[in-house]
Amino acid sequence: MEKVILKSSYIILKEKRLVIDIYDGILTFENFKGHKLKQAAEKDFSLNYNLLSDFTTVEVRMSLQDLQEYARFIKTQGNIVGDRKAAVVTNTPNQLVYATAYDKYIKNDVGQDLITFSNF
Repeated sequence: MEKVILKSSYIILKEKRLVIDIYDGILTFENFKGHKLKQAAEKDFSLNYNLLSDFTTVEVRMSLQDLQEYARFIKTQGNIVGDRKAAVVTNTPNQLVYATAYDKYIKNDVGQDLITFSNF
């Protein structure tokens, strides 16, 4: 069995009302969820801070059903995503498909406006 490794980090720029997510490795439902739960527990985190996510070095290994489940998880948390703008930077068709699908699944329900870019 292959070991699934994801390195993820974030920085919260409180004065800019911005969260920057950086991911590297294999992104799965479980490690994506764990990253967001850890982030939401930070004292300086606000669900209304805008978000910039770097997915350029990620291989997404989730089914679209997993992605729908992740969107349901986000919707039920209430403390992770609020009314904010989000930008995702992708580098491959795999990343783009998942970013676009994720946007479709949550846009109307949580108020996040997500735009996907192919470079910084």
